[in-house]
Amino acid sequence: HNQKEYVSAKLNDTDFAILAPASSQASFDLLCEEINTMVKNLTKHYELNEKEHFINIGYAKYYAKSDSKELFSKADFALSSSKAKGAFSINSFIEETGENQLLLGKEAWTQELKSAMDQKRFKLAYQNVVAINNVSDVFQSEFFLRLQDYNGHLHNAGYFMPMVMELKLGALLDHYVIARSIEVLKEQLFTSKSICINLGKDIFMQSNDWAWLEDSVESFKKVGLEELYFEMPSSVDMPIEILVKFSKYLRNFGYGFGIDNFAINSESLLAIQHINPDYIKIQASYMIDLFGETGLDAPNRSLGIITDSMEIKVITTNVENNEQRDKLQKMGIKYIQGSFIAEPKIIG
Repeated sequence: HNQKEYVSAKLNDTDFAILAPASSQASFDLLCEEINTMVKNLTKHYELNEKEHFINIGYAKYYAKSDSKELFSKADFALSSSKAKGAFSINSFIEETGENQLLLGKEAWTQELKSAMDQKRFKLAYQNVVAINNVSDVFQSEFFLRLQDYNGHLHNAGYFMPMVMELKLGALLDHYVIARSIEVLKEQLFTSKSICINLGKDIFMQSNDWAWLEDSVESFKKVGLEELYFEMPSSVDMPIEILVKFSKYLRNFGYGFGIDNFAINSESLLAIQHINPDYIKIQASYMIDLFGETGLDAPNRSLGIITDSMEIKVITTNVENNEQRDKLQKMGIKYIQGSFIAEPKIIG
């Protein structure tokens, strides 16, 4: 690369920007990979821990009509998405054809997300978890969020969650989802004997949020909801005692706790023994890659032993076709969820 054509700048202590010519997407990807490799080599050279010393790259293309504000907004959004994916991730801003992508800076994003909550433009959607051999046997309806912009377009979580996390609005959004869920049940806009709500860790980190969460569980009971599950991703970085305490509290009401996006390693296997969740959710492609068609007997017998002995249900998510379903059935999986059954449907 001819680096004379580059303009590089330090924006603040942790953010840097490069303005560089690129003839194609591939050449830009290559440049980002080179920067990534260079920094990785530096961390190795100085024997630094890669988990603590790493970079994230977000990039956006500029056009003749782009102004600097729009370009920075796109790059900032791409960077937030990259941070959400983890260390040394590279992410580009995807131009959404035919849609007016929200090109917002952080202040405008904060305003947009808060006004979307106030105006109930965050719509609840649901997708069912069903028995593998009988799709009308529903185990639970999982709630998701869709953000409706001012043009009426609906965006899924991949669009707004990176900025929610970046702006530390996770707990506020969890409050919204719970309050809105109680509302739709009360107004009978949605009827189900069993619902599931995802939580982030922020809501557990403040004592007043904890009290609010307990009150909410009682509110679900008052509106007559038979079964309620809260679930959290297995990668969540928080003290296990909190999850044990919360799952015990839920059980007092006959409600339950689940772990989503389960990845099999010694830490997560130990965690489920402590927490004793009602179920774990594992992505279909991961499950099939890991266990092939041999079922839970191999190569990781420990998962089968733990889930069987503790009566923890194994639910497979993101099931997309008949072939996956058949493989999972041979493996002894009882519950599935995914677009193969039905796409998420908007409640309101």
